[in-house]
Amino acid sequence: MPDQKCVLICDDDNSILDVCKLILHDEYRVETVTNCGHIIEHIKSIKPKIVLMDVVMPGEGANAAKLIHSTPETRHIPVVLFSALSNIKEISESADATAILEKPFDLKVLLQTVRKYIL
Repeated sequence: MPDQKCVLICDDDNSILDVCKLILHDEYRVETVTNCGHIIEHIKSIKPKIVLMDVVMPGEGANAAKLIHSTPETRHIPVVLFSALSNIKEISESADATAILEKPFDLKVLLQTVRKYIL
């Protein structure tokens, strides 16, 4: 559907991408990338209304979140960081993330988080 809001998921774990797509695809257009090295270009091309990003991945998720929120054209886009790292809260604060999901996350919580923060 062309009217669906887009969710961009950035993770280098294909099983996480597959599960997230399965959960979200009924309500949203879901796009994925496995490297956040060119995140601003991806966002400009895909035009997501929210970004879900793993912290530990090529391109480093926390740095990509900082870049998103420091770039005028993308700073309004909510970024939800997810990770199994014990210091995810501190990482998300320093990255100016909108919210966090601690891995392993409950699939209902994933959907609730997207619904809450999507533009």
